[in-house]
Amino acid sequence: MELVVSRRPLWFLTATLTILLVLSATAIASEPFQAQVKPAITVGKTTGNISINGVLDDPGWKNAARFDNFAETQPGNNTKPEVQTDVLVTYDAEKLYVGFVCYDDHPDQIRATMSQRDRYSGDDAVFVCLD
Repeated sequence: MELVVSRRPLWFLTATLTILLVLSATAIASEPFQAQVKPAITVGKTTGNISINGVLDDPGWKNAARFDNFAETQPGNNTKPEVQTDVLVTYDAEKLYVGFVCYDDHPDQIRATMSQRDRYSGDDAVFVCLD
């Protein structure tokens, strides 16, 4: 058995190791986005009161089911959105509660056109569809 010793300088070996580490970290961090077409969700009954006021800090939201990893369908086609959206869902004996947390890097650029019902387009929006 023959022992081979590298005659390369130490800086070369360090640079090679650094490049390999960066490439492997990039490969791990850039896993392809997979849209959840039919996610399995479990929603539990609320254990507290919820006020319909746009603030999600009531006790009833504490144990709400939280969902994320949504896909963008417009302008993308089941692509990863540029910013995250979280949805909280719970219910009581009379109501279904759905809360949205819509993050944005530039909240001053969020559009909300004033118009008649269902006559808007081009605005940032979220929807609830029950089937």
